[in-house]
Amino acid sequence: LTEQTKLYGTDHIYGVDVFNELVPPSWEPDYLASIGKKVYQSLKAVDRKAEWLQMGWLFYYMRANWTNERIEAYLGATPKDKQIILDYWAEYQEIWQMTESFFDTPFLWCYLGNFGGNTALVGNLHDIEQKIEKTYTEGGENFAGLGSTLEGFDCNPFIYEFVFEKAWNMPLHKDIAQWSARLADRRTGTLNESARSGWQQLIDKVYCSYSRSWQCSVTNMRPSLGTPKRHYASKTKTFYDNKDLYQIVGLLLQSEATTTTHAYDLVNLMRQVLGNHFGTMFETYKAQVDAADLEGTRTTAKAMMEIIDDMDRILTSRTDFLVGKWISDARDIGMNEQEKVYY
Repeated sequence: LTEQTKLYGTDHIYGVDVFNELVPPSWEPDYLASIGKKVYQSLKAVDRKAEWLQMGWLFYYMRANWTNERIEAYLGATPKDKQIILDYWAEYQEIWQMTESFFDTPFLWCYLGNFGGNTALVGNLHDIEQKIEKTYTEGGENFAGLGSTLEGFDCNPFIYEFVFEKAWNMPLHKDIAQWSARLADRRTGTLNESARSGWQQLIDKVYCSYSRSWQCSVTNMRPSLGTPKRHYASKTKTFYDNKDLYQIVGLLLQSEATTTTHAYDLVNLMRQVLGNHFGTMFETYKAQVDAADLEGTRTTAKAMMEIIDDMDRILTSRTDFLVGKWISDARDIGMNEQEKVYY
């Protein structure tokens, strides 16, 4: 920590996740308390203003083992005003409600929204709104604010806008319909009823479920005719009707907006429409394989490859979706050619 501070300075907040998805050597409350105490003492020895930041994910991930008695012992060994807990996946499971508000330890209600940079259209503004408002009114004096623990940002960016507007600008019981209309105005750069209707339907019909791990279109999977769950990033189920999403794209196209944000939205949504449709065709393909229908598989495979070509053509219209952009940005970090190649 001393060397780190020499290099980077410090804001006095240190992220230390001792048992994240790990089993402690002992589950005895006294042992867990001793670990908590020693970690904080180590931080304080370097920086007397140190505050310990921890993800609360471990309390959900191993909830059967992290009983309230153990959580209270572990957190109680550090001064309350020297800790911050991230309620990591609060849009799905709010740990503060299961732990007497983290036993008075300061915490942030956090929106995860994305596991591992996956690309599904997910999030539920209506549910997020209700959960955040309940936390404001019932979370206790140690509810310290809102945060995000995102593992990928650029697929559903407007939801993060919503979460942080709840922190700064939005009163409780905000009209989501009004918020979505103004979002449509910002994204298109104009006031257009087709765009407003499209965004309202997106929020009401498509963005109706929380993020799950391994969530993506079938086109993002490793090809397999076996059980999809054998492969990482392979949960392809959607919780909306793909025809609704397709019609929403049509509404947004009617606006004839020319902003870069609107262009991004059209590409992002159509990418998902095609990915969902590819998944339907893949189910047909698997059935044809099982039936030894050679001609059928050839016809369906040709159509599936055409969908992938269509996706490529659409995605190449936006640098946001290009691998080359990522490579270029990575090279720009390097100070010389060797570093550029390394990055």
